[in-house]
Amino acid sequence: MKQFINTLLTFIGLLPILVLDSCKKKSTDIDQDKIWAHYEIYYDQNQDVTWARTKFKFGNALGSAIQLTAPATITFNGSALIYQSSTEQYEKVFQGFVSGGTFTYADKNNTIYSNSISYIKPIGFPAIDTIHKTNSYTLTWIGDSLATNESVNLWLSGSNYHTEFFYQNKLNSKSIICAANQLQKLSNLNTSGAMLRIYAPPIQQSTGAGGEINGKFLAHNLNTVIAD
Repeated sequence: MKQFINTLLTFIGLLPILVLDSCKKKSTDIDQDKIWAHYEIYYDQNQDVTWARTKFKFGNALGSAIQLTAPATITFNGSALIYQSSTEQYEKVFQGFVSGGTFTYADKNNTIYSNSISYIKPIGFPAIDTIHKTNSYTLTWIGDSLATNESVNLWLSGSNYHTEFFYQNKLNSKSIICAANQLQKLSNLNTSGAMLRIYAPPIQQSTGAGGEINGKFLAHNLNTVIAD
């Protein structure tokens, strides 16, 4: 079960930047105004590390991945992000929780795009001894209520390796309802949980292709019990 939830969390972390098109382009080969960008700050409380990540695509989020070529650069708070060929993204790892910062992208023509994000908020599981699946369960998290452009994802994984997904994006919400019909798909006994808070404000500066920016806080894993 522990191995399964760790695999799930790795997938959650990589989900926004998974390779959707195996054909990689060099940034010098294309119109610079057609480079779409995804900027992300991702904090994992289980490891106490923060990743600053950037993914470039051709045209839109579903386009081919792009690797920058000199003199194009991408930095976060002044530190260069390093290209990772395995995931076709740029990243840098920081110890501890980084609650915000500024991504600066300079294309090959030295056109500068600066995008900042701040106020990435923590979230945590309350103490939960047992979740009874005969009725819906309301999980009230530890942390602020949802503000504009925020949402929370919740995954519960039973000992049968089945996972159920729950979601909340209602303004001022502080809880997620886990429907009984979903809980009943989970086997009794040990259950693991993962909870991700996402802040996705509008991007500030982009090419004509657009882009997005978000900040994510992954809470400490939950270990509890499912029962009738």
